[in-house]
Formats: sequence, C-alpha cells, structure tokens
Amino acid sequence: MYCLLGDIVFEPIDLTEFSETQQASFAEHAVMRGKPRLQATGDGLTTLQFAARLHHQIGGVESRWRALSAAKSAQQALALVWGRNGLKGNYVITDLNSTTLFTDGQGNVLCREIAISLTEYVGELDDGLLGAALQLGGNSILGSILPKNLTNTLSAVKNTVNRGVQLYQAGKRAVDEVKNTVALVRQLKSDPQSALAYLPHALSGLDQSLGAFGELVGMRTAFDAVCPYLDVVGEFVETGQAIYDALALSKSYFEQSNAATGWENWFVPADNAFADAVEHIDNLATTTAEMTAWVVLRNDEEENNENRD
Repeated sequence: MYCLLGDIVFEPIDLTEFSETQQASFAEHAVMRGKPRLQATGDGLTTLQFAARLHHQIGGVESRWRALSAAKSAQQALALVWGRNGLKGNYVITDLNSTTLFTDGQGNVLCREIAISLTEYVGELDDGLLGAALQLGGNSILGSILPKNLTNTLSAVKNTVNRGVQLYQAGKRAVDEVKNTVALVRQLKSDPQSALAYLPHALSGLDQSLGAFGELVGMRTAFDAVCPYLDVVGEFVETGQAIYDALALSKSYFEQSNAATGWENWFVPADNAFADAVEHIDNLATTTAEMTAWVVLRNDEEENNENRD
C-alpha cells in the first residue's frame, strides 16, 4: 500500500509501525472540598507516527527527501492520503529521521527508510495544499472514480503511464552514472590523454540513457491518448524529447574526441549539452512523482475492490 503527503509518494513499511494519538482538552475548576471539576474545552490535535520507505523505483529518492525536509523547515501543512481510505487530514511534519538502506556503485542513494511524525493542522489552507497529484481529473481526490469513458481502458492507460515512469527512472539511473564519469573527465583538463580513457564508460552510459528516453519519446502516440485525462503527461513527453535531444548532442561531441582535438572543441560542448539534459531530468521529477501517484493509488483502489468482492 502507498500513501501521499502533499505530492510526495512513499510506501509504509508495515502497518504495525503506524500509531495515532487523539486527545481531548479539559479545564480544571477547583472546589472547596473534594476533587476539582472538569470542563471540556475542545479536542486536541491528532498526532501520527509511522515508518516509510523512499525507493528509487517509486520516484527520486533524494528529491523526495529534500521535499520532506523543506516542508518541515517551512512548517508547511500537507494533505495526507492513506491508500484507498482517501484524505486523512492536513498535517505538518514535526519530526523526520532517515536511514540509508542501500546505494549504487557511485554512492547514489537508492532507498531510504524514514520515520516521520505528523501533527494535525487546523486553519486556513494555502492554495494547492493537496498537491497537484491529488487534483488530477477534477477537484476530487485522486482515488475517486475515473470518468466513465475511461473506465474500460483503465488497465491500458495505467500500463502506459507506469511504463513511462519506468523508462524515466531507467534513463535517470544511467545518466547518474554518466554524471560521475563526466565529473572525473572534467578534472583532467590538463591531461586530455587520461581523460580519453574514461570516455568508453561515458558513451556506454549515454547509450543506455538514450535507449530509455528514446523508447519514452517513441510512446508519444500512446501518451497523447492519455493527455485528456492526465494532462501532466504532455509535459512529460515534451521534456523527455528535450532530454533525448540533449543527450544525443552530448554523445556526438564525445564521439569527436581525440588527443589532437582541442578540449574546447569537444568536451566543453559535450559537457554543456549533458548539463542541459540533467537539468531537464531534475525538472521532470515532480511530474514523474504525480504520474507515479496516479498509478499507485489506482493499484490500491483495484486491490480494495477485489477484497470487497
């Protein structure tokens, strides 16, 4: 089961890790003799504590961790949606802890285990408090019923969105590996011969990333059919095309490299194009999280429907 806090999606580790505390407030009035009398003054604020995972297969690990940290620092109120149960309330983050479970060969974090404490928020809400991921398809919460004209094709639509997210994540992982190699090459400006030794690894990673983003761009027709119901897909495809073009340009400059070619003629333009691709990928993280949220809440919805049957 998955849940959302604002537009940040994550997976609760175990429901036994979830605790909820509800309070009621009373005023004490002293009397001449005997125990004081109580007068109810209202309900206290609900507090929640639970454990969750941020996994790279669901979305960007570090980007989601930074978003949680930023929300805590800004005392930002966020809507909590728990699986099929819908909106649980609006909460602020009061405590946040993280443990890194595993990384890739370059040290990029692939999974974090977090412990989070929330306190109920009561008051005026900022626009967009629920997060864009909860507003898709109208003003109802994302877990609500799809438009009737989409119901029969839900499985195909969900598979298309899910495949797009998978390709983005695969391409991003390949780019992250190339990023480390490019950083090493950048430090070898005064020793071009040594820099060239790293290029085969960079080109291999670029081929992998181009394969993923190329397949993503090739799904444009399928994504066009989804756009009327999930409009962020349009931005997803357009940015995917920009990523592919920037990676292809970067690769073409890297392929022109040799000991006789000036550094400014091959590495600088290759590095600039690669930086453009990385920027587009980072900018697409929020859109990808929205698409991921759309898929995982649909999965929860279907699972609950099957259980009721």
